[in-house]
Parts: sequence; C-alpha cells; structure tokens
Amino acid sequence: MKPNTFIIGAPKCGTTALSAYLSDHPNVFLSNPKEPNYFASDLPERQLITSLEDYEALFYSVDAEHSVILEASTWHLVSRDAVHNILEYQPDARIIVMLRNPVDLIHSLHWQQVYSLEEPVESFERAWRLQDERAFESVQFQYGRLGRLGEQLARVLEQCSQDRLHVVFFDDLSSDPGNVYRQILDFLDLPTDHRREFPVVNAAKHWRNLFLANLVQNPPFGLNRALRAAKKVLGIEELGWSGRLQQANTRTARRKPLTLELRSELASYFAEDMRLISRLTGRDVAGWLPSD
Repeated sequence: MKPNTFIIGAPKCGTTALSAYLSDHPNVFLSNPKEPNYFASDLPERQLITSLEDYEALFYSVDAEHSVILEASTWHLVSRDAVHNILEYQPDARIIVMLRNPVDLIHSLHWQQVYSLEEPVESFERAWRLQDERAFESVQFQYGRLGRLGEQLARVLEQCSQDRLHVVFFDDLSSDPGNVYRQILDFLDLPTDHRREFPVVNAAKHWRNLFLANLVQNPPFGLNRALRAAKKVLGIEELGWSGRLQQANTRTARRKPLTLELRSELASYFAEDMRLISRLTGRDVAGWLPSD
C-alpha cells in the first residue's frame, strides 16, 4: 500500500496536532514515524528515511479499512523537490498545507530546535542575524527561507491541482479545531467520527537544566557501554532511565516574547510574501502585516 495523503508542513503550524486527531479516525492510517521526510531529496540532512524499501515498509500494516494512508513530513513544503517527487510517486496524492504568521512560525521553530538540542544559538535574535554566516549549514537554521510560506505555497500550486490541495491556517486550528477537522474529513471523503475533544498537542517545552539534557541525549561512551552491559545481563531491551530523566527535566514554558522592534523588522521582511499568501488563498492576513 502506498500513502495517498501528505501533510507537507510547514513546521510549527499544527501538523502534529492535526495528524494526531486524524490518526484516531478508524479509516486513517498514520505512518510511524509520521515525518520520514523521504521525498525531500534536496534536504538530505532532514531525511529520516532514504530508501524506497524502508519508506514503504512504514505502511505494511495498512488494512482494507484505511481509505486514507497518511504521512506528515513538515520539511516537504520548504523542499524544492518534495512535491514533484510525491506526485511522481503517487499522482493521485491529496496534499494538505498548513500556514501560520511566519514571524510566529520561525520564533516557535527556533524555540523547538533549542529544546531538541539541534539549535546551539539560544537567542532567537542572534540566530536570525547569523543566517548569512550559516548559509552552508542545514536549512533548519535558514529562518528567512523557512518563513517564506507564500513562495512555498506558490510552488505547490504550480504542480498540484487545487481540487487535490487543502490549506489550513494555524489560527483557525487554534480557535476552532472542530470546524477545521470537519473540513479535513470532507476533503478526504471520510465519514464523521463525531470527535468532540481536541486537546493541545506538542505544547512548547523547555529544559529545566540544559547540562542534564545534553547528558541524557548524548551520554558519554563509558555510560553507554555500562548501560548496554546491564541490558545484556538483565535480558531487557530498555532500562527506561533516559525517558524518565527527560520527562523530569522538561517543563512547559512560554517563549520569551519578541521585542516590538524585532517583530516589526520581521513583519517587514516577510510582508511581500504575506501578501502573496493572501492573493493565493483569498485570506485576509492584514493582521500579520507591519503596522504603518
């Protein structure tokens, strides 16, 4: 079985929540992991899976009841190759794009990447200023490129017919998730499952202690060797200590707000791209634009 539905991003636009809601529907199968990023051939650093055999193995458990076979790779939207690759692989693909005010998106993404220990620059403003110096590093640090969602959506529309594309705005998912969910069910020709609860998924997190977080995620070789030996002696697969430490060392937290000056600067940077989103979707995004 091949996937027939793709949530392609952008990151930090509610893709995790929407995927979680859909995965509970009896006629939906969601890959595990949900973000293989297989088709982003131009972003090898973001690909979790690189072979077709391994990719299709994610869908071996699909049953006849699963009319929607879904994956949700959030780096496929910014990728210049992914949509072409998806449609070449699955010409009947249905594609869901999720959009958000780009200023909030990149701020949230930076926070998430600091938490996951992928982003070593803890100050968002400094990370924004360092983009030129980091031009040859991973796309995940190119916040200006990541935030140009209008440009990315235009590229999708050049390749995908509008009847097979559905656009979701993060603001709508946050304010009225039930209505967004029902619209998605209609788009995917799914019967209602009468879902009424839409809990917050993937809330912003922060480490209580960064040193401990690094120790847990990147333990020294001697500790790793001791753990492997203990597992072998005890005949168990997992001691579980790292997961418990990570949980204890994590707290939900609100991001440090942007200064008015930086927010205004970022809004001006993305202003023309925001207007492009408005033209492409018919959505009034005046609230995103810089104030006069």
